[in-house]
Amino acid sequence: AIPIDAAIILKVNNINQTWPLISKSQIWKNFTHEKDFEDLDSKVNTFIKLTSQYPGFANTLRKFPLYISLHPLHEGGAGLLFTLQTGHSVHDKDLNPFIHKYFGNNIQIVLREFAGFSIREIIFNNSITSASKEKVINLVLIQGILIATDNTSLINEAIVMLQSGGSVAKQRAFVQVSHTESLTAQAVL
Repeated sequence: AIPIDAAIILKVNNINQTWPLISKSQIWKNFTHEKDFEDLDSKVNTFIKLTSQYPGFANTLRKFPLYISLHPLHEGGAGLLFTLQTGHSVHDKDLNPFIHKYFGNNIQIVLREFAGFSIREIIFNNSITSASKEKVINLVLIQGILIATDNTSLINEAIVMLQSGGSVAKQRAFVQVSHTESLTAQAVL
């Protein structure tokens, strides 16, 4: 599901144990001090907190790696995409209750269709921000894969990539780099 234009892909094994180490590392601190990535920490932390609200996700996060990828956006800047294999332990009917459990009632969940799939847009009702700057998280569960981002075009690209049968993992450069991965690494960039 990760579009092939990914500039950076971070694979994190057992995110609940590993993320505190990554977020405290000097490399991560330097990266998130860049102007374009200042809110990266809060986005990752929001996703981790969101997924930890549901027991199915907690088990999934221990079993499967979380992929965090950074992509150039058509409208400029960079977008962050979270991709997580759920092992089919999470089902579509489970999403709304756990979203509401974490975010409370100060959100609106709107379903929109794209390429035959229902994407949940979690819209944060905040009177401080203007309507044009609403905070939105796009969330979709396809074939046991949870995909989340705050960018509409990026989630659409991920769906198209998944439907195409193509994969960033089939790209020659990615394959070469992936062969250098240590099987015992907590995270791989």
